[in-house]
Amino acid sequence: MRRLSLVVVLFVLAVPHLAFGQAQTAPPKPGPEVQQLAAWQGTWQCAGESKTGTQTKSEFSLACEWAAGGFFLVCRSASKTGEWTGIWGYNPEAKAYFGFRYYSDGWTDFPKGWLNGKTWTFVFEDEHRGGKAQRRQVTQVLESPTVLTFQWDRSVEGAPWTTTAVGKCSKAK
Repeated sequence: MRRLSLVVVLFVLAVPHLAFGQAQTAPPKPGPEVQQLAAWQGTWQCAGESKTGTQTKSEFSLACEWAAGGFFLVCRSASKTGEWTGIWGYNPEAKAYFGFRYYSDGWTDFPKGWLNGKTWTFVFEDEHRGGKAQRRQVTQVLESPTVLTFQWDRSVEGAPWTTTAVGKCSKAK
């Protein structure tokens, strides 16, 4: 019995040393697709104009920063009509960017996107607002590291795409 107790005590004392004595592997690093999201990092001031008949103008801010580990970008947007927070990343299996956004009014969406040169396109599938199925798409062009333009389009219940808003953002810092 005494011998068993001694073995148990030695084992308990040795395990932490064995674990720390093993070679430590470096944490994974984000791939080049994830690093493309760095274009959004910083604070942006944006202005847009509705194209849905009322021709209303809107202004909003967008602030994006890396989450711990550098695999996801966290963005927050605020305007007079509400706020949203989003998490953006890249799915290498789908070869597509993805997002999850939640809004101050309780709404959520899950965009999927692609980058082609300086043009980012995100599609929002199968949404039901006002009892009607719709698809939305935003096309954003990075004109320079500090300027981007955007265009929102929508298709309601399979109808042709219509432009609902256009605008421009400038990077503040």
